[in-house]
Amino acid sequence: ALGDLPLVYPFVVNDPGEGTQAKRRAHAVVVDHLVPPMTRAESTDDLSAVVEAITTELSVTRPEIPGWETGMRYEPAFGHLTGDSVQVLRRTAPTPATLLAVFDIAGHGAQSAVLAYGLRTHLAALWENGADLAEIAASANAKMLRRRTNATAVLVEVPDHAGHVRLVNAGHP
Repeated sequence: ALGDLPLVYPFVVNDPGEGTQAKRRAHAVVVDHLVPPMTRAESTDDLSAVVEAITTELSVTRPEIPGWETGMRYEPAFGHLTGDSVQVLRRTAPTPATLLAVFDIAGHGAQSAVLAYGLRTHLAALWENGADLAEIAASANAKMLRRRTNATAVLVEVPDHAGHVRLVNAGHP
């Protein structure tokens, strides 16, 4: 204390010499706390491998559709997890066609990437089992509502050789 004025000296426990000096010199009342351990915020090797595996799985090449000339460019954010996805799915029945699915799950990071991966497998299962675009869009919408998230999506059905391209466009509210 300094006369009638109390001296309260807050200090960090991981520097004990600091508190000892305050107690000896000024007869201070020491209020201490221990800071949480510091850790690096960067990815570990295992997490980096997971990020790379998911990003690679979400990669896609230009679709080959019989009777159509196609072109596409998609550059995923390698090293970062996002909810962006481009998917090319082929089926031969009920009629030979290709589904192009482009979507973006709201948000960023692992949660969006996992939701995007789940939506990809959901769309693939529906398409392979003969669902039409309306059924796929309705089911994907229900899945996003159950997950309490939003997605912007474009689904394009391209028949082999000829015919009309069908499109579903859905987005954030």
